Amino acid sequence: MDYPEPSLTAMPTNVLFICSANQHRSPTAARLFAAVPGLACYSAGTCAQDAAQGGREVVQTDLERADVVFVMEDRHRDQLLRRFGRRHAGKIVNLAIDDIYTAGSPDLIELLLQRVFEQYEAAKSMEALLA
Repeated sequence: MDYPEPSLTAMPTNVLFICSANQHRSPTAARLFAAVPGLACYSAGTCAQDAAQGGREVVQTDLERADVVFVMEDRHRDQLLRRFGRRHAGKIVNLAIDDIYTAGSPDLIELLLQRVFEQYEAAKSMEALLA
């Protein structure tokens, strides 16, 4: 399925992608969207045990510098809120992408493009309503 290429120029500058182990979904997302001029994308995982196998575990400073935090599942949002409090809750967005993909898989890339584009469009609509 073809989706319009996201025009993310109005998106925040610092984008954090979170999954469990930071091995497949979030690193793929960070690499994909790092190609968008003006975006600084990075990734981390919520599980120290899994992150020790090659990923990087999320730390407080990641959340502080991020303008938006895209999590792959509800449980990632819940883990972030339990661990770091609600201070950053307003910038956490769930992309609802299950842990069934390998890093760089075409299906994962297509889904990431679709879900991030949907969030961008929703944000643009909200801005228009508030203007």
